[in-house]
Amino acid sequence: GYVEGDTWYRDMRNPGFNQEPVPEADYSLQWLANRIVADERFSESTVKFWWPAILGSEIAEPPEDTSDADFEGTLLSSNAQAAEVQRLARGFRRGFSGGSPYNLKDLLVEMTLSRWFRSHAAADLDPVRAAALRGAGVKRLLTPEELAHKTLAITGFQWGRPQAEGQLWRPVHQQQQSALTDGEGGYGLLYGGIDSDGVKDRARDLTSVMAGVAQSHALESACPIVMKELYLLPDTERRLFSGFDPSMAPTFEFGDSFAIEADSWRDKATLGLRGRMYTGEKSVSISFLNDFYMDEPREDRNVRLDKLLILDGTGTLIETHELENLDALTDCNHPVNDHFALHCSGTLYVPISIPADGDYEIEVIAWADQGGDELPMVEIELHSDTETSLGAMAIKDKLVELYEKLLGVEVALDSPEVRNAYGLFIDVWERRREGEHGDFYAWNEGVDCDWPNDEHFLDGILESAFIYRDEWGDEWGARYDWDWDHINAFFEEVDFSDRHGVAETWSVILAYLMMDYRYLYL
Repeated sequence: GYVEGDTWYRDMRNPGFNQEPVPEADYSLQWLANRIVADERFSESTVKFWWPAILGSEIAEPPEDTSDADFEGTLLSSNAQAAEVQRLARGFRRGFSGGSPYNLKDLLVEMTLSRWFRSHAAADLDPVRAAALRGAGVKRLLTPEELAHKTLAITGFQWGRPQAEGQLWRPVHQQQQSALTDGEGGYGLLYGGIDSDGVKDRARDLTSVMAGVAQSHALESACPIVMKELYLLPDTERRLFSGFDPSMAPTFEFGDSFAIEADSWRDKATLGLRGRMYTGEKSVSISFLNDFYMDEPREDRNVRLDKLLILDGTGTLIETHELENLDALTDCNHPVNDHFALHCSGTLYVPISIPADGDYEIEVIAWADQGGDELPMVEIELHSDTETSLGAMAIKDKLVELYEKLLGVEVALDSPEVRNAYGLFIDVWERRREGEHGDFYAWNEGVDCDWPNDEHFLDGILESAFIYRDEWGDEWGARYDWDWDHINAFFEEVDFSDRHGVAETWSVILAYLMMDYRYLYL
């Protein structure tokens, strides 16, 4: 067989292409590449190769049996797609719109501008055309890598991303891994990905197992995203919730916070809040913001509420509420003799009735047990209905914005999508209020916010979030771990309270939107 210097097999026909022999053996590969590209079939093959990646389905093949269901529609579809392939192939060979020949970027742009990609709807179709256009404009399921990149680009959060800088043993190709890719414990194959070994074909349709992975991705990402946006980032750096106050409940109208200097019933203070109110049943919330207790020396900060007054625009008293007559909230927030005592953080709601539209003033008579280095703080807010309040409109406006940012669709405040999402928001929010959970960051209160799942979560927020562990050294060099002392000290300075259950509710709504098919498909 082989003799030194051979460039081809001696027991085979002479090398060549399409009956043309190779003129120079030393450059046969370059010659072959030029001949293949010059063949018209190359441009057609290129279009057919990229067709499934761009349009999400294989090229329609001509039906073989006239008795097949939808024979005429499938034949019409295959003929139409074949004509489109020929058009794209000619443009690829010659160059689109005066561009250079064989420019792949131009071809991909032209494919996305075609009706097969951009079609949204068709009306008054006969059965044949309906069958032929079944695959036109259909969205393509994102690959695991694409879904991971999409979430990272839109939200800044990556589900299951390792800390590449800390884990120095990780090879370069693993430094951008996530739970959706095929790293250790990854869901890439379960979500229809490939490993280019045993699995070479990507899943085109969402299965029940893949839906479960998508659900886990949404549920485990939504809470950390909301936590970071509403509590850790300045408004100018937020990607989804810029301009939104985390205390903006669906019933919120207006409110303010107050420091209580009065330290006895004799010196009790009047906390006043003025604003526009409309006829109907309302409620006033009074929230104790900064509870404090220390054993030695014993210091206990508490708020004591005497009464709530409603005055009209002329200063005339129209309603009085003796707060000791209200029911207890918890064991530490309850009536005591002639007042209502807030011994721990909590919110008291007082129902009121407004007889006519106009400007009104809310007055709360209170004093406090002073303790610690801060004055006791309370927040007083007016709440109305969940449809027309200032808070309701702010939430609906944010939903419109999220639909555009996450799903790429334009919706109106009164659109079915916003009505459905807002209805879900109210259902979750009302259950959250009934549950009386504590702070948003309280793990033992039912909020399991797994932010450490993304080891880059604190990038740009807290320096040196990882610590080098000498005792962990091994042959892999994995010696880094979260510096929990540093992190916990930082978190203690952040107000993670969620008094009205709004932040936790937003995490549910965000997960709901991230499970929408328009988020999972291109």
